[in-house]
Amino acid sequence: MFNLLRKFRPLAIASLLIGITVWTQVPITADSATPAPTASVIAQDPKYVLGFGDSGAGGLIFAVDAYRDLLSYLLNIESKYHVQFVFNHIGDTKNAPYGQKTPAEISRLTKDFVGYMVNDAQCNIAVIACNTASTVVDDKMEQYFQSTYENTPVMPIIIKSAETLYKRAKVITGPTGEKEIHVGVLATPATVASGQYQKALEKIHAESGAKKGIKIYTYFYGPKTWVYNIEHGASKEDNLKAITGDLDEFLKTPNADKISAMGLFCTHFPFFQKEISAYLEGHNVKNVRMVPQGQIFAGKIQAQIDRDIKAGKIKKRDKALNIKTLPHPPIYSNISGDNLEEIKGVLQKIAPNMMDDVTFSKVVINPI
Repeated sequence: MFNLLRKFRPLAIASLLIGITVWTQVPITADSATPAPTASVIAQDPKYVLGFGDSGAGGLIFAVDAYRDLLSYLLNIESKYHVQFVFNHIGDTKNAPYGQKTPAEISRLTKDFVGYMVNDAQCNIAVIACNTASTVVDDKMEQYFQSTYENTPVMPIIIKSAETLYKRAKVITGPTGEKEIHVGVLATPATVASGQYQKALEKIHAESGAKKGIKIYTYFYGPKTWVYNIEHGASKEDNLKAITGDLDEFLKTPNADKISAMGLFCTHFPFFQKEISAYLEGHNVKNVRMVPQGQIFAGKIQAQIDRDIKAGKIKKRDKALNIKTLPHPPIYSNISGDNLEEIKGVLQKIAPNMMDDVTFSKVVINPI
């Protein structure tokens, strides 16, 4: 018997080795608790590009604010639909600042960067994240955008921003017992000179507050150097000097100290939001509600995405992905000038935790 076992032992060992080899080659089926490789799945889906065009760093500030507000919503949509969201900031820093150019120059440059957003960056939504550029978007230019880019919504930002500013203002009782609201706007000289925000606020008030017997008082100021300082990485001391000097002038306007809401209606100006708030508090202008614009437009962007889903432009998945395993949408910052490092410095201040999430590059914006 022992001899018989010795005779067949090599065969048994060989069978065992073959069994091990076969076992190791059998594919392992993941159970339901194993997360799907969602990064590779998402990478195969159609891109949906959210574009933010500006004369420079302001559009990036705008995009980051919108990103923060939209992130949960976008991940939820990606988990249920075949779509890959991308944030794309286009900054025309080569021609910045727009705020001291003529309306004709601003119109030409606005058409150029919107054309780049739609044709080159292939944006599904093109936000004109620049107040100065938005001031030249009249009925004729809107018709031009609608006919030229009929499949891409082009969004200027003045009306929605004015509506939000108006809603944030507090109603107070004046010295004669009348109800009043006082709103301030800090913008580029060109935006202030255009009168577009003045007209928008007057119209909004006529349709709302005036009917309730409320009076509106508006205060506008256009700092000349803030955009340049931000774009070119001015020192903290130079920035504080400029902010102090300009806000000193602003508060010389009678009753400007009564403002309860301040529109930061150059998309660059939220870069100085803390300094502006500190200055006003230090000069007894208390509890002023700051109104930057990126968060305002998050809702408008979401509404457009919802419309595209309803229209069947974004297809539903057969099975939802695990939202916890989804990669966050990428962000790109593309600029036309030579101040890429300065733009990085802006991001370092407003969102240092996102430095590794943004890819920077230089691009050429050709004339239309």
